[in-house]
Amino acid sequence: MKITKSKLKQIIKEELARFAEGEGLVSSHRTTNPELDNIVDITKSALEMNPQAELLQIADALRDNPSQWKADLMRGVLVIDGKYVIGKPEKFEIASDDEFVEVGEYVIGMLG
Repeated sequence: MKITKSKLKQIIKEELARFAEGEGLVSSHRTTNPELDNIVDITKSALEMNPQAELLQIADALRDNPSQWKADLMRGVLVIDGKYVIGKPEKFEIASDDEFVEVGEYVIGMLG
């Protein structure tokens, strides 16, 4: 199969658009906290590999990461290193000034 230059340009544009929309492995949203960004990226990757991933599977991905996050499930919420949380939005009271990121059906933010 031969690919023309114009077809290759179209493929590249589509892939760049896909990454810009957050569908790639690189996070399209960056916070002011690099640790939180790392957790978001790991969660996105876990959900890309398995869209039905549960919190325990996300915890395993965090623990297996080179950062070796400490992740514990407590009352339906994943607590990471005692500083960050992942869970469904109904598990949290989110204030307008809270920094959080939505990833699939979950929200990720700082504890407290």
